Amino acid sequence: MEKMRTTLLLFAAGILGAVLISPSRAGDVAVDPLAVAADPLSIAACPKCTCACSPWLGAWVGCFSEDGKDNAVDGKNRCDQKMIETFKFSLKHLTCDQFVLNLQASLCEEKVRRAFPETDDVTEFVGVACKNENNKLVFTAIGYGVKTHDKICHEVVFIAIKSGTITCPCESDPNVVDATETIEIFAAEQDTDCDGLPDECDSVICISRTGQLKRILNRPQCEPARSFVARLEPCKDVQTDAKGKAFFKKVDYDDKLSFVVTVKDIKDVTKVVIHVSDAPKQKGDDHEDKDEAIILCPIPPATDCKLGDFSGLLCCGTIIDKDCIGPLKDKKIDDLIKAILEGRAVVIIHTKKNPKGEICGRIEDP
Repeated sequence: MEKMRTTLLLFAAGILGAVLISPSRAGDVAVDPLAVAADPLSIAACPKCTCACSPWLGAWVGCFSEDGKDNAVDGKNRCDQKMIETFKFSLKHLTCDQFVLNLQASLCEEKVRRAFPETDDVTEFVGVACKNENNKLVFTAIGYGVKTHDKICHEVVFIAIKSGTITCPCESDPNVVDATETIEIFAAEQDTDCDGLPDECDSVICISRTGQLKRILNRPQCEPARSFVARLEPCKDVQTDAKGKAFFKKVDYDDKLSFVVTVKDIKDVTKVVIHVSDAPKQKGDDHEDKDEAIILCPIPPATDCKLGDFSGLLCCGTIIDKDCIGPLKDKKIDDLIKAILEGRAVVIIHTKKNPKGEICGRIEDP
């Protein structure tokens, strides 16, 4: 129970409110560019995926049946209904089999109503999941039964903790997996320290189930991610000691391109952009403003990227379809990938001293 409490405590405080998502881009991070370059998109140490596309990703629908008896209030009777639940796994880290889990869990309504008749609704379950040494996904999530006052204020009636394991999709049909789960339900009064989790005590209801999940969204093919790099050197007719690198990664199941830009000995960066031209340009060719296709930095409402002398991680984040402008307007990330493969995409870093570009480099497949 203590391990479970530690895992879920981060989720408990905000379960009835919004789940916060990190900004898609970040700047002003002081990181050694050489350290980042070793593994630019995996700054946090974590186990590598055996399957680069993380085969559990996506949305799933599960059909479960109850196993044996449980410890419900009357101490008898299985729930003979087939329980339908939805699971959504999102990557916690870009290259790890660690996930944030959102799910709608079905509870045996008659059982729960008997034990907690004042319940009006059950919140979405939020939790974490990670791959174990047996190549299965182990998950734990928490949800709450609530009573509504004036359709606004929620009073917690019970705490539900759901845990279980899911087999690896790569072992058979990539879109069908087997699952086992346990749901423990505790009365709100069993949380005496008000941390959103039950104390060390027995649950009021404990249900064990087995079932099968079928993927309904995101169907990864277990293919490696694609990586690209731009080596940034002085632009045409520019005298500077500045240099840098831009790293990009595209995972086949996802419609976005992750990026990291590192620099050394640069000053007063105003903008970092990707230019896409109609045809490949040679080193030393001029780059026109009309070719601006993606702005990596700054993020509005900021008007500059990084002022002053700087070395380190300049900007990072993800590029999605709506970021495409200029020659890629109304197009998709796949069109940017096509331009990269055809040698038509260039990263340019603009500064106050060199507003047309101080360092630049073509994005290439390393």
